[in-house]
Amino acid sequence: MWKIDWVFMDIDKTLSDTCVSETRTISDLLGRFFDDTWKLGATKHLFDISVITSVSDLDVFLVSVTKEEIPMKMDLTLREALNGQSFIEYPVFHIRSRPKLASE
Repeated sequence: MWKIDWVFMDIDKTLSDTCVSETRTISDLLGRFFDDTWKLGATKHLFDISVITSVSDLDVFLVSVTKEEIPMKMDLTLREALNGQSFIEYPVFHIRSRPKLASE
């Protein structure tokens, strides 16, 4: 079980999780914020739904000890994402909305 900080860069908001299972995927863990099933309360209202409608609209990065952002795949479990990584105290993920293409 992990403590994790999810830093939503576009809205300058950090949501802190505790007791997060390392067998859940990044997509599942982030999905809770968009369907209001996060254990600490409703969060969907924080996001601009004209820009972010689901997890597929996001890019996720694990922040390394050197503050480098390491791109993450959404289908990785937390265990897979953290394997071989070093961090101080607990993992921090930066989340940004994926830039829309001109055709979108």
